Amino acid sequence: MNSIFSKNIENFKLRLPHLYAAHEKSILYYSSSETPVEYDNCLTTASRSGKPTATENGILLHSLYNPESEALKSMQTKDIQDLEAVVFSGFGLGYGPIAYACNYPQKTLILVEPDINRVLWAFQHLDFTPLFSHSSLICLFSAELHDCIGVLEQIGLQNCCFMQQPHFTMHAQQYFSALQELIERNKQKKEINDNTLERFGKLWLKNSIKNVRFIDKLNTIQCIKNFCSGENAFILAAGPTLSEVLPYLKQIQEKSVLICVDTALRSCLSAGVEPDFIILVDPQYWNARHIEGLRALKSTLITEIAAYPSVFRFECRQILLCSSLYPFGRYIEKYRGEYGKLSAGGSVATTAWDFAQWLGCTQIFFAGLDLSYPDKKTHVKGSTFEEKAIRNSSRITSAESNSIQSLFSAPSKFERNYEDKIVQTDSRMKLYAWWFESKCASNTDLKTFSVTKKSMKIPGISYYPLDLFLTASYKSKKEFPFFAGRKNENPNNIFRNLLKSVHEAGLQVHEGIQICSQASKILFEIDKQHELLQKLRIIDQSIQSSDIKETISLVFPGKRKLDTLFDKAGLGKDSEKTFLASVQQSKIIYSELLNGLKLLQDLLTKYSE
Repeated sequence: MNSIFSKNIENFKLRLPHLYAAHEKSILYYSSSETPVEYDNCLTTASRSGKPTATENGILLHSLYNPESEALKSMQTKDIQDLEAVVFSGFGLGYGPIAYACNYPQKTLILVEPDINRVLWAFQHLDFTPLFSHSSLICLFSAELHDCIGVLEQIGLQNCCFMQQPHFTMHAQQYFSALQELIERNKQKKEINDNTLERFGKLWLKNSIKNVRFIDKLNTIQCIKNFCSGENAFILAAGPTLSEVLPYLKQIQEKSVLICVDTALRSCLSAGVEPDFIILVDPQYWNARHIEGLRALKSTLITEIAAYPSVFRFECRQILLCSSLYPFGRYIEKYRGEYGKLSAGGSVATTAWDFAQWLGCTQIFFAGLDLSYPDKKTHVKGSTFEEKAIRNSSRITSAESNSIQSLFSAPSKFERNYEDKIVQTDSRMKLYAWWFESKCASNTDLKTFSVTKKSMKIPGISYYPLDLFLTASYKSKKEFPFFAGRKNENPNNIFRNLLKSVHEAGLQVHEGIQICSQASKILFEIDKQHELLQKLRIIDQSIQSSDIKETISLVFPGKRKLDTLFDKAGLGKDSEKTFLASVQQSKIIYSELLNGLKLLQDLLTKYSE
């Protein structure tokens, strides 16, 4: 084999030994060839500059004239210069990644290529030494899609520039199309999360502060981790098809751990069954309404510290806390120990699935996980949503019309159910479906089923006939014990510590504002400007390392509001980034931060009394 390939393989083995070992058989095949091995439908030839270029199915992959110059030019885009990482989805012979490695040695370089033979083909033609010498190289060769998206999420999709050209991906079009769809879904999820934080951050904080008084009376889900090892879980979601299983709930409960989401509880109790567990983790008032006026003295409620305060007055056997998704709750856990983390995919049904996994269940059965609108219905009969539609009906607007309005609250999509029939869904439901799909793909030992045919079909979740479930024999259930509260920390101590941290942060922010006010006096004194900026950096670092940084984020304006404030001050994206402009931006941020700290202090003072 040629010396370029040998050199690349040696560097590959040194830099990525585990990846090398995984593909050693393919590498030996290429190494044993006397001449370069061509990839399917690809032909390499010399460009006019003398460097190799290639075609695939007659389509040119690189310039016929000077592929190096072409690649270098493509590296000069604003996104590549501004963002911290670049993701190459396919890369032909490798000119692009090599040019990036040479020009951006401190940034992250990610290569995605599902076919190792494609990589080895490129290794025969170009010297990849700059790439293997790069300080932050990630090679996703032959990686599963969920592994790719996991890596990209860790880096942050907002930090990545995606280089995906059709002629580099046509050999694995289905793979790269699926990856692109996953990237877009995650971007949507990120945008939804950011918007949610901006809209509900203060509510979460207020609820959590009010609920601190309950924490020494309650235990956490840590006490039941793997308690149901080897058992089946049966989850009741609130889709319309739940009605199909309601008559059989008593039999179902005998064979499985019965887990009910908050929206389905009313229907479950109406069927004469108190579930083993109820899941309610959304902090909004309307979620508290789902259990309002109900009692389930044999059930355990799983909730979190940010839930609407009335939730903690619910009459049930016991309440167990899971880890909060929100910063103030995480702050409290520093004093009490971790409660037990449950995933959140935007729907309470996703949390219920993860809770079943937390219990150690090996099979999970769903009823009512429709993620669609079968028969143009939104929720099971008897649920709070369905009753609201009936209450709001009139001679002019029927209950059916009120439900149908919900069908168009998000862009409509169409998918197939387990009967292979078309069902209407929407973009929001599809995000939830993707969450289940990705979780099932990464948890292959845990089997998940749907017992309702009319539910939207989700890859990784198979249909399981209800009558088969009812006649099958399964491992017998354990009795759930009662767990006393964990009196680790006096709530007043938490308030005192937090108020102290808020006060200290406030002093730093005041100092930052005062320093910013001095900027106009030193416009022509470079040394003093550097000194001022260094002082601001020290303050920023101190605030960033504060143990209340995340809690403050709940009362701090989101990016959109900050951008609006910058624009009003003439400091928008297109404005010149001068010393004075930079300081003015800092002053706006400090001022908003001070307002947030004042609100936080007021809330803590009010509810600690």
